[in-house]
Amino acid sequence: MKIVTLNAPSTVYCQWAESTDRRRHDLWLYVDGWEVAPSYSIAWLEGESLADAIEVEHLEPGEGPGWYVVDGCGDVCPDLEPLSHSGPFDTFAWGAIKSKWQALREAGAPPATPLREFRLPTGVFQAEDCRDGVLINPVLPEHFDDTPNNARSPLVIDRWWGRPFIVARPLEDSLEDVDSYASRLSLHGSKPSMTPEEWVAGQEELRRRRRQRYPSGTAYEVRCLDGGAWDRSTWWGDADNLEAALEIAKTGPCWRQQGGLLS
Repeated sequence: MKIVTLNAPSTVYCQWAESTDRRRHDLWLYVDGWEVAPSYSIAWLEGESLADAIEVEHLEPGEGPGWYVVDGCGDVCPDLEPLSHSGPFDTFAWGAIKSKWQALREAGAPPATPLREFRLPTGVFQAEDCRDGVLINPVLPEHFDDTPNNARSPLVIDRWWGRPFIVARPLEDSLEDVDSYASRLSLHGSKPSMTPEEWVAGQEELRRRRRQRYPSGTAYEVRCLDGGAWDRSTWWGDADNLEAALEIAKTGPCWRQQGGLLS
């Protein structure tokens, strides 16, 4: 093995690749445009896969289903502290893993609908479905709705600028039980500010209002990266059914007279 210390700073960036069954996220790192093979993944373990990790003593007995960090050898890391090193590259990679792991833990179990690949003029996209060129529940680039537009990579701009997409959210996905609420706060070192009774009452009121707005039980939100917002995709509108959402994607938002891009 030859070790070389570079005199000039390198450009490093990362992206996550989600498996089609939604149960694994692989970290890919790039240095000056060169792809570095993934060394860590975040996987959803339950049933047999969880039992196997406990049997080989990667996890303690009693650990439940959830998202776990897996190294390149397939070993499950019970916590992230061993991944924290002193080098700048290590620090960058560790930060990416920690951020993704926390986001997945907050989101809970992976979606049941598998991903499919769709080839469109600007590239190949992963999504649950695609209708008339409009992606439905697509896999978005990391920090897609938390990045200033002038800081986005040329690849993201080429692929996503002006391309409306639909996010379908079942009513129950917007609700959270008391245990999940407390667990989510504990990830940030916080404690619930509401009593269990107050939280349940608030969730019931949210369910009532959303059921009134979306009788079908699913909200279809249309969004597009078009510059309407400086650091996220623009809300074009929402609907109670897919056909109405597709119409919004075709014609553009009612508050701005411009068409959607369906090429």
